[in-house]
Amino acid sequence: MVEIIIDDSVEVYNMKWLYKKDLTDINSIKKVEDAFGIRFPSDYKDIVLAYNAATPWSC
Repeated sequence: MVEIIIDDSVEVYNMKWLYKKDLTDINSIKKVEDAFGIRFPSDYKDIVLAYNAATPWSC
């Protein structure tokens, strides 16, 4: 289930993630951050680690 909050309104969606691929290098996110001199938000990193390359499908 995914909650999306826009302008204090909350919408809840049931989503299934298809075709997930595990990261071959757990440090790849850090390598990209270092290469570009940026930092991704922690929630983005959590999603990449959990659902890398997956396609969302609404149930």
